[in-house]
Amino acid sequence: MVARSTKTIDYRLLVDTIPDDLRPPLAPERQHLARTSALYQRVIDWRIVWRVCLIDEVGNHWIEVEFENEDGVIERHSLVIDDDTCRRIECEPYEVDCESADDGDGLEDGRAVE
Repeated sequence: MVARSTKTIDYRLLVDTIPDDLRPPLAPERQHLARTSALYQRVIDWRIVWRVCLIDEVGNHWIEVEFENEDGVIERHSLVIDDDTCRRIECEPYEVDCESADDGDGLEDGRAVE
C-alpha cells in the first residue's frame, strides 16, 4: 500500500540528458519504450524548467507534460526524471505530493501516518 503526503521543495528540474537506457537506437527488446524516449527528448529540447508534481516511494521525481501533437490533440503524460539527467534549479518553495511505502499497519517508518 502507498501512503500519500506533501513535502515542500525549493527546486525545479532542468532536464538536459536522455538516460542511457532510452538513448536511440533502442535495442529490439526495448522498442516498447520508443514513445518514452521521444517524450524525454522533447522535454530536453524545450529547455523548460519543470515543476516536480510527485516524489514517489523510492524518491524518483515525476513531472507532468502536456502538449499539442501533430494532429491537434492535447497529450498528457507523467514522466519520471532520472537524477543524473537533470539539474536542480533553485526556486520559491512549493508543495509537492509524496508517496511512501505503507505496509498497512498504520505506521510509516515507525511513525503514525496522518
